[in-house]
Parts: sequence; structure tokens; C-alpha cells
Amino acid sequence: MGLSASHVLLVVVVGLLLFGGARIAEIGKGLGEGIRQLKKGLREADEPAEPAVAEPPRLRLAGTTPGAKKRRVVEIEVDDDEDLAEVVRRVRESRERAG
Repeated sequence: MGLSASHVLLVVVVGLLLFGGARIAEIGKGLGEGIRQLKKGLREADEPAEPAVAEPPRLRLAGTTPGAKKRRVVEIEVDDDEDLAEVVRRVRESRERAG
């Protein structure tokens, strides 16, 4: 007992009579969008999520010229509540030790 072309044609004709051509097109469009969303969700589930890494704030000291040649980089950790004068003092100490 198989599905022949006449059975498929009969189902299509009954569907057109019950729903009309416009409604069938809307149903097909909805099915297509649903399948696309499902495939997209499956692809995103397979990819590992990259953690968002916040870049630390940059500190520009007075007297430095943007675009000037830089010779060395001094890297220090700065707390959010740390005083700016203390940060500048620590940067200068790091430069003196490095230089």
C-alpha cells in the first residue's frame, strides 16, 4: 500500500478547496521560516560560545604625544577605586625599574 501520484494530487486538491491558495502559501512560508530557525539554532548550539573579554582601560599620561614612537610597554593592574595619582606613581616606578 503505497502513496501514488493520484493520492498526492487528491490531498492537494482537497487542501486547496479547504484553505485556499493564499492560506496554503502562508502555511508554506511559516514552515520554511520555522525550518530555517531550527537549522540556525542547531548550528549555534554546535559552536562553542566565546566568553566576552573586557579590555582593560588605557591610561594616557600627561605629556605623552599620541602617535609618537613608543619604545617599551609598562603593564600594571589597576583597581576601579584606585586613586589616579597612585596609578601615575606606580607607572613611573615601573618605568624607572624597567629603564
